[in-house]
Amino acid sequence: MNWSESVSLVIRFIAVPYGYTLAIWSAGMLAVGRYGHPRGREVLLFVTGAILGYLSFDLLALGTGATVANGRALPNTALFNVLPLLPPIAVALLAREIKHRALGFFAMGLGATVVYVASMALVVRLTA
Repeated sequence: MNWSESVSLVIRFIAVPYGYTLAIWSAGMLAVGRYGHPRGREVLLFVTGAILGYLSFDLLALGTGATVANGRALPNTALFNVLPLLPPIAVALLAREIKHRALGFFAMGLGATVVYVASMALVVRLTA
């Protein structure tokens, strides 16, 4: 395997987690900016929201067999990873509407996860 093939392989492996990291980090920063520095409870609520967002899609996909092992690869268009821009925009709009601190942290984690997973799944669906 030559250098450019090695880089291509690494980029394909990290595209989705890299994008999600940017999305969830941005949502966390927006939550801190809106609601202040979180206490332990708010951190747990943020993480719980993110986990519930993930699990909702995991349950939706349960039994579909859509794995990398079945020969599907991430489409090249998904590597043009502008999707991390969507969750911060969505959760910034959400934060404007939620005044309650605890609910805000929960909603920001949930919102960032749902928007990122849904937008990435849409790109894969449309381009695969």
